[in-house]
Amino acid sequence: MNGHILVMKGKSRYNVLRLAADEIAEGFADLGFDVTVADLGDNTNLANNFKLAMSQRYDLIFSLQALLFDLRTSNGTSSFFNAFNVPVFGHIVDHPLFHHDRIAPSQGDNMYLACIDRNHVNYVNKYYPHIANVTHLTHGGFTPKSYVSYNERTIDVYFPSSYTSPEEVLDKIESLPDVYKKMAHMFIQLMLKEPMLTLQDALAKYLKEVKFTCDNEEFKEIMNILFVVDLYVRTTTRDHCIHSLLSNNIKVTVNGAGWDKFNNKPGYKLEIITDKGLDISQTLNIMGKSKMVLNHLPTYQNGMHERIYSSMRAGAISLTLDFPIVHEQFTDNENIILFQDFRHQDLADRVKYLLDHPIEAARIAEQGKESADELHTWAHNSNKILKITGLI
Repeated sequence: MNGHILVMKGKSRYNVLRLAADEIAEGFADLGFDVTVADLGDNTNLANNFKLAMSQRYDLIFSLQALLFDLRTSNGTSSFFNAFNVPVFGHIVDHPLFHHDRIAPSQGDNMYLACIDRNHVNYVNKYYPHIANVTHLTHGGFTPKSYVSYNERTIDVYFPSSYTSPEEVLDKIESLPDVYKKMAHMFIQLMLKEPMLTLQDALAKYLKEVKFTCDNEEFKEIMNILFVVDLYVRTTTRDHCIHSLLSNNIKVTVNGAGWDKFNNKPGYKLEIITDKGLDISQTLNIMGKSKMVLNHLPTYQNGMHERIYSSMRAGAISLTLDFPIVHEQFTDNENIILFQDFRHQDLADRVKYLLDHPIEAARIAEQGKESADELHTWAHNSNKILKITGLI
């Protein structure tokens, strides 16, 4: 064996990250490491499970979502893992803002933090400077247990995601104190006009223009208040996107919380499998019956989501927002189909073209699958993690 690795996994919505942890563990094992998986998702046995896991010596400790990075030393001033003379690698898959309590404690040189978006890396470097080792690591992709050939697929466009109406988010913005409400509306207009602009950059630029000085902690507090801006940009562009497809007589199949509140107009071909979330295994199996899978995350401008890779590995065409980072890995109309927000007629036209030209569509799907299978699995991430931490 090359060494012993601990993989910690916790609770996860729809079991996505629990499955990811298992596949990363398998990747480590395939590379010749002895692997222990500590399931910390059961709060009733959390302490015992963790104590049992830490009774062994490891060469690497891996934690999705930086699980237990907030575990403090007895004096409460730094991370518990600082005392270990081995790499401790946390991989967060959301904006760092949502992991503040975990990454705020003082970190040692043995601590690593990976983000799925390069803008998130920049955010951590600037506002959590005590974290010495910050890197960019995208998601990996899953594979369904079964899938059918492209010409046997019965679902035209599948969108496995929740739905929130823009009006619901706007109500939250209107309830903000006046100064924040004014800023929120300003940033919304800027970010809708400039798709590559992040909330953190918009806020930093604005504070500089008005000559308002604040420290890192104050900046993060303002970000927390205004993060509803990100949500509004995502919901309003998503709403336009889905309506555009449906208004062009394209059948869209969805599942996830909130779809019962969608404004489903007469004539729309919207199939709601369930207005509840599905386990990742069920979602993957539906991808395996879909011709195309929509990925719409407009505020992850510099990152790649699991859904892009998983849809490809399931043999579907990935319909993905056109950001520069995507071009580093894929080629439009060759192994992926790219679109831009608020140019949804272009997306609808391309989808209709692909539905009318199944041979060409099957070619794009197959080439996307080959690319994702070769380079974009969670097991490939295992290899990258070992290289980053110097184990190989």
